[in-house]
Amino acid sequence: MLYTIGHRENYERFFREQRQPMKLGRGPHPRNPGEEYPGGSIYLTREEAEAAAPDGYTSYGVETTIENTYLVGADRHLIETSPLVRLP
Repeated sequence: MLYTIGHRENYERFFREQRQPMKLGRGPHPRNPGEEYPGGSIYLTREEAEAAAPDGYTSYGVETTIENTYLVGADRHLIETSPLVRLP
């Protein structure tokens, strides 16, 4: 498992409303047609994700492996859309 951050209020709503919320991978931008989405931000450890989370955001797990990520500079992104996991 790898880690990401998400807006707590929105992500918790996703967990209530969707059977299996997903973290988006690289592809067409979900809100800006014609733009490329680099894929969700990915962190190798929960501690890294928590350190990067601004106010109102929290860390979540992503059921994936490092092989499903790529680097853009120092930032790691998700290639294929993958399941989100609520952390204890």
